[in-house]
Amino acid sequence: MNIRDLNKSISEMTDEELTNHIINIRKKIRTKRVSKKVVKIPAAPKSKFAGMSAEEKNKLIDELESMGFEE
Repeated sequence: MNIRDLNKSISEMTDEELTNHIINIRKKIRTKRVSKKVVKIPAAPKSKFAGMSAEEKNKLIDELESMGFEE
């Protein structure tokens, strides 16, 4: 049963017709081909702190906290 061939509304269908219709739709969804288009996502800008060691980061945090900034 094709969607275009439906002359009945869903409320007028018998349970068997409805079940078959749903099964056919599921088959079509499963077998539908999807193009394998690769979408490149731009890389996030690198943080200025990415190359710092843990000690350097902690030292910087301590300096900022002493200036009144909070973590």
